[in-house]
Amino acid sequence: MDLQQKMMIAKNLKHARKLAGYELADVMRLVYGGDGSNKNRISEIETGHALPRFDIFCSLCNLYGVSADYVLGRSVEPEI
Repeated sequence: MDLQQKMMIAKNLKHARKLAGYELADVMRLVYGGDGSNKNRISEIETGHALPRFDIFCSLCNLYGVSADYVLGRSVEPEI
């Protein structure tokens, strides 16, 4: 995967999170469990420094209510 694709996924996940009304700590707690104090994983994904594992990717899409096609840049409509 090239850098441009990684950055598009990062940007779309961040946008989807904001549309869904979640803060980083909320997502960390809901996806990874715990108190949400370690926001680095989600932040790394949203800045393009890391790609989510497939199970995390699916969880994020479901949590935000967006399609995988939107996150991957294959659709401009975020809704499922």
